[in-house]
Amino acid sequence: MKQILDQATYEQAKKTLAHALHVGLDPVEALHQAHLLLTAERFEEIQQQALRGLLLSFLQWRPDELLRFQSARDSHTPQDMYQRISEWLEVYVKERS
Repeated sequence: MKQILDQATYEQAKKTLAHALHVGLDPVEALHQAHLLLTAERFEEIQQQALRGLLLSFLQWRPDELLRFQSARDSHTPQDMYQRISEWLEVYVKERS
């Protein structure tokens, strides 16, 4: 059987719910305040953070470095640049998966 939650998140959720029950807080609001619920707003925030991280990493590369990315060719066509950027993006995503 596949475990849905990692142990640390499970324990944090149980602790948050127990505390909410003990002090009379709304359980769902307590989970939200503990950042244990993925709201639409939080999802959008995470996406924006990921895209900003991607942009910051990309901006660290000069065009000539991108053209040499995974290739020793001396070709400098727009298609070559497109290919190098595509390869760079693939590596970026794989390294963060």
